[in-house]
Amino acid sequence: MRSLTEKGEYVLLDSSAIFSRSVNISILELGHNAHEIHVPQINLMMLFSSTRTMPTFIRVLPGSIRDVSAMANTIDMAGVDKCVIIADKGFYSQDNIKKLEKRHLNFIIPMRRNSSL
Repeated sequence: MRSLTEKGEYVLLDSSAIFSRSVNISILELGHNAHEIHVPQINLMMLFSSTRTMPTFIRVLPGSIRDVSAMANTIDMAGVDKCVIIADKGFYSQDNIKKLEKRHLNFIIPMRRNSSL
């Protein structure tokens, strides 16, 4: 895989689910998503340049894989030093926050309304 990220550049990581009922896509799997829709999906992780406004690395994963270790592996595969993970409130949990902090990853994740600090 080839990364278009320039050395020292800050990138943003976002993960999105793409739903499909195709029988021809082998990596489709049921997974959790922000919409609570339980249909086959793939997950698209994309690193995006914060200064050049363009994607620099794209990784397609089975629909059931959407966790901190997959994000960390994507960052490592792209050879990125400076990254901020952007996630939706569905990704927020104490366990995920601990995993992100343990790996020294920067992140922006909104808290759920019923969350407490």
